[in-house]
Amino acid sequence: GGYINGTTESIIKNGLVWTQAPVGYSISLLLGGAFFATKMRKWRFTTMLDPLQLKYGKPLGALFYIPAFTGEILWSASILAALGTSLRVICGIGDTPSIVISAAIAMTYTLFGGLYSVAFTDIIQLICIFVGLIFSIPFMTTSDAVTIPLATHDVALY
Repeated sequence: GGYINGTTESIIKNGLVWTQAPVGYSISLLLGGAFFATKMRKWRFTTMLDPLQLKYGKPLGALFYIPAFTGEILWSASILAALGTSLRVICGIGDTPSIVISAAIAMTYTLFGGLYSVAFTDIIQLICIFVGLIFSIPFMTTSDAVTIPLATHDVALY
């Protein structure tokens, strides 16, 4: 939710060229699949840090883990903040309780269903987004508050 909304906001505020995350993620997935996937499956590695730990040993492997762990913590915090913001807007409760409730819900379904539950909730979310966007088309086309982004003077592609 936060990633999709943030990407859209970045495109509107800064232009398409300056929105780097979708392009960067796409390139990294393609390059990772082309150059690393076969080797990692052959050696049965589960993370990108496993080859580094094999080559440099466990102490440096643990050191390499710190930036990855920090990134995951910050990414999780941003996702929980986005979920909490959505819950706050829908239910009208405060920021902190909405983030705590969102975290509890996410932890509960992951605890009971494992990663399969995470995958299925992603599928359900994408279906809801698609249906919601289809239903919003009549409201967008008739609302005076909605303008074409490229027709305004403060939005550019560069």
